[in-house]
Amino acid sequence: MEKIFTIKNNTVFTRMYTKGKSSPQSTVVVYCRKNPSLKKAHIGITTSKKMGGAVERNRARRIIREAYRTLILEGSGISDTPYYFVFVARKKCFLKETRMQDVYRDMKRAFFELGVLS
Repeated sequence: MEKIFTIKNNTVFTRMYTKGKSSPQSTVVVYCRKNPSLKKAHIGITTSKKMGGAVERNRARRIIREAYRTLILEGSGISDTPYYFVFVARKKCFLKETRMQDVYRDMKRAFFELGVLS
């Protein structure tokens, strides 16, 4: 299992929202920005308190993290790229009928739009 590096600094999140490229999908919005000083990709996941309580927010984070992990295990090589990725959960991601496969499909489409995957 490959380690997933996370973003913990608020200034990185703020910089991603202002200067990063974004791709809005139905379940997540993906922000990305290249950083040559990194060796591996770093991710951050954001969920809003307006969308639901702690249980719903944690479920959305787990689904997003698992979709990203599945994308890595597929052999796409995303984790070896020097990028910051921020995933923002949208309202559809909080619904109980939303599955990991839906988020995975949207995430993959966003990576193609952003030019991370070829």
